[in-house]
Order: sequence, then structure tokens, then C-alpha cells
Amino acid sequence: MNYDLIISDEYVRECGDYIEKQGQRVEVFLSEYIEILQEVTSDAFKLGKACVAIERFANVACGLQSVVSETSRMAKNATDTFVAEIDQADFYTY
Repeated sequence: MNYDLIISDEYVRECGDYIEKQGQRVEVFLSEYIEILQEVTSDAFKLGKACVAIERFANVACGLQSVVSETSRMAKNATDTFVAEIDQADFYTY
């Protein structure tokens, strides 16, 4: 059996753009969330176990923010690279 594989460059690029935009949205959400947590520890809970726990949780959220940022950039780069590699491989066809 012989199958033709059709890859839509536009669709792959749109997926990459979508992932990148969603990553940016999550980064903004996490920034706002971290800011709220920091306000809680500076205004409401200045001492005690609750304060320490919230500070630790804020630190985890900061780490998550950098992971989301890097992951969305890597996904965007992967889609761009994929399209370029497919175009290169199919150059002889067109």
C-alpha cells in the first residue's frame, strides 16, 4: 500500500503559535498568583508555620513559571524546526 502523507505547514505553525501564547498566559497567571502569595506573607501571615508554608509554595510556583516558559518556547521551536525539516526533505518533490 502506498499512502500520501500530507502535512499542513500552516496548521503546524498555528499549533506552535497557540502553545506559545498559552504558555505566556500561564506565565502571567503564575506571576499574579505569586504576587498574591507574597502579599499574603507580607501583610496577613508575617510569622509562623502558615507563613513559611506559603513562602515555600510561592517558591515552587516560581519554579513552575520558569518550566512553563521554557516548555512553551521549546514546543514553538520544535514546530518551527519540524516545518523547516519537512520542507527540506520535500524540496525535491516541489
